Amino acid sequence: MLHLLPQGCDEFALEEFVFLVKLIRKGRQMRLQDELDALVPLGKARREIIPRNSSGLPISPATAWRWIRKGLKKPSGKPIRLRIVMVGNRPYVSRAAIEEFFARLTEAREKSQAPSEETTYPAWKEERLRAAGLL
Repeated sequence: MLHLLPQGCDEFALEEFVFLVKLIRKGRQMRLQDELDALVPLGKARREIIPRNSSGLPISPATAWRWIRKGLKKPSGKPIRLRIVMVGNRPYVSRAAIEEFFARLTEAREKSQAPSEETTYPAWKEERLRAAGLL
């Protein structure tokens, strides 16, 4: 086995390297397992995690799929989508993805509703407002 080692690399260094690689792989597997454990089927998330609609009912399956496929558009026109993971043929979502989705929606709404420094009107509106003595 020593003939396969790079020049200047002893057997102990190789064993340490192999140990570190195994540790890193195990860490990745553990993180992946943690992420898989955090996944919830979309139907269950829709009924139990996602806030209910104004009628007090869970959001409809069509609404959930619309959030995934089309998203909700920001004022800029770019959609914000709910991220899912397909496991086999079933959609799963994590609490983190749901929280991120609603946080991005809130942020986009706050940015669009922020008052501008100076309100500008189209020329024709400005003329009417001046004529009425409001400007």
